[in-house]
Amino acid sequence: MIMIHKVTDIPTSSPQTITTLKELYEYMTQCFVGRDTEIKVAILALLAREHAIFIGPPGIAKSALINRLSQLCRMSAFRLLMGKTTLIEQLVGVPKIRVLREDDRLEYNIDGMLPTADVAFLDEIYKASNTILNMLLTLIQERIFDNGGQVVKCPLQTLFAAANHVPRDPQYRAFHDRFLFRVFSEALPLELKTMLFDHYIIMRERTDEKLPDIAPKLLEEAQEKVNHVDLTAIKPMYLELLYELAERRIIISDRRMGQILTAMAAHAVFNGRMTATVDDLWVIQYTIPYSEDEFVEVVDVYQTIQQKYNLQNANLRAIRTQIIALANAVAMSPTSEENFARVQELQQLKTEIAEYTHSNDIDPELLRDVQMMVQQTLHEIKEILEENKCVT
Repeated sequence: MIMIHKVTDIPTSSPQTITTLKELYEYMTQCFVGRDTEIKVAILALLAREHAIFIGPPGIAKSALINRLSQLCRMSAFRLLMGKTTLIEQLVGVPKIRVLREDDRLEYNIDGMLPTADVAFLDEIYKASNTILNMLLTLIQERIFDNGGQVVKCPLQTLFAAANHVPRDPQYRAFHDRFLFRVFSEALPLELKTMLFDHYIIMRERTDEKLPDIAPKLLEEAQEKVNHVDLTAIKPMYLELLYELAERRIIISDRRMGQILTAMAAHAVFNGRMTATVDDLWVIQYTIPYSEDEFVEVVDVYQTIQQKYNLQNANLRAIRTQIIALANAVAMSPTSEENFARVQELQQLKTEIAEYTHSNDIDPELLRDVQMMVQQTLHEIKEILEENKCVT
């Protein structure tokens, strides 16, 4: 499995204030060479308030990436390297001895621990015991923690985790399924090693650099927008994609199907839109595959569907370009006898546009735009012809 890494220029200075999600993304990609996908998924996970796991070898900046992102977003973070001997106290705090002795209740001192964190990063997650994973399952699914009979609502927005591989044992499937986003990461390819070396040199010389400020409520307002994104346009393409995957025996649960819609909405907001398009199908590469083998299958289906829908929309955009060219030609030569032919050409384009109304492969917003454009252009051209007494 090969992941394509985008090369981003090494920063010469940091922005003073980050005001958009794209600026946040660009800043992060400058800080972490070749980790564009991981960064984008991490931001989307925060927007969607969903959990994410990064699967790959150690030493590829997973922990540093999440640490920097949480610092930028001014979020309280909890971090822990998991192991077979990890104790529950390391996650939720030490027991309150006085409460145990006087009330016979096991209550933990949770201040500053996982139950009170906005963001968490648990490295080597699958090295933890089943007892720990069962406790985490309730916490990340319901955002609550039973602290000695007292139900504590946890502010946790996103739990990030890392593992070297996906466990084959089916007992882990329920826990692994709680991560909506699943990224299969690799060490950087050789062609990026030179850039990584240069990056380290520059970073060593900027040890006193301060993190940029982030606009107040940037993340909070974006999270609210996710709930209001119009998903209507992607229904046919999403369902077709699911049918294609089912043919390959890749089935997702009803719960995950709905969660993926939230991920698509987050992707739309990330790109500054309140209407989902075919471009937002990008997230299915990192929300459907359970394993690396499935990742290859899902990417193949995704690329096929994307090419199909983009081709239909490209044809419609080409028609829009023709309409603009015809309108400009008439405006430059309002008395030309060729205007009669241009009206006929516009009528032909109008007929072609009408054929797209029966297609599920079209961006409805684009279709409405082109329909209005051809109607308006025809009206304006006929008015010009009338004024110049070219119409009998």
